Amino acid sequence: MGLGKMIKSFYSDEALGDQTIETTEAIFLRAQRQQPNEEPHAWLASTWLNRIKAKGQNINDPDIHMLSFSETHLHASIILPLYASILCLSSL
Repeated sequence: MGLGKMIKSFYSDEALGDQTIETTEAIFLRAQRQQPNEEPHAWLASTWLNRIKAKGQNINDPDIHMLSFSETHLHASIILPLYASILCLSSL
């Protein structure tokens, strides 16, 4: 994240939303690169887990892993390029 974007996100809800979407998309793309043989729903679940980990929640609980798949179930039916954006927008 550039310094200018970071400072702008402190004062603008729109800039903060845009930055959050960019970060979520980057996490999703990283999950794709790290797990190329997984299905898109697994990438979404991994992205969701990373987002809640950033909020300080424990992601080592097996129930949390199951929750990640149920929380992202509907998002997995959306066309591929929009997965991460929709996941992010639904959690804002």
